[in-house]
Amino acid sequence: MKKWLFMVSAGICCGSASFAQTKQIQFEKYTLANGLTVILHQDKSAP
Repeated sequence: MKKWLFMVSAGICCGSASFAQTKQIQFEKYTLANGLTVILHQDKSAP
């Protein structure tokens, strides 16, 4: 019984994790003349 309950719980946890959506973050990527890579993202969530 414990083994069955564990398997059902593990299946529910793994199944729900596979449907999670990742949030896409908009950014701009620049490479400067000296080779430095700059990633720019504007965060408007807090003033």
